[in-house]
Amino acid sequence: MTGRRVKVRGGLYAPRVPAGAVYIGRRGPALAGSPYANPYPAREHGRAEALRLYTAWLHRQPDLIARARTELAGKDLACWCDEQLPLGWTGPWCHGDVLLKVLASPA
Repeated sequence: MTGRRVKVRGGLYAPRVPAGAVYIGRRGPALAGSPYANPYPAREHGRAEALRLYTAWLHRQPDLIARARTELAGKDLACWCDEQLPLGWTGPWCHGDVLLKVLASPA
C-alpha cells in the first residue's frame, strides 16, 4: 500500500499535520525538521532544479531510503506544497512525490 502527499494546514506558528501523516519538511517555528526534508529550497533553486537536486541527493542516501521504506511505508507524507499540480506541469511537484516514487519502487 502506498501513501499519498498531503498538505500541512494552518500557518507556520500553528501548523496542522493531517492525522496519520508524517511531516517530511524542513524545521519551522512549530515543527521539527524531518530527515526526509529537501535541503534544496525551491525559492533558491527553482522548483524543477530543487527536485532534480533532491532526487540525486536522495539516491546517494541508501541508509535513508532503507529507513524511509520502514518508517514511511503506507503513510501519507505531509509538506507545505499544494496538493494540486498547476495546469501544464509535468513531473514531480514536491519532494514528497519523489519520496513516494522511491517507496513504490522495488528495493
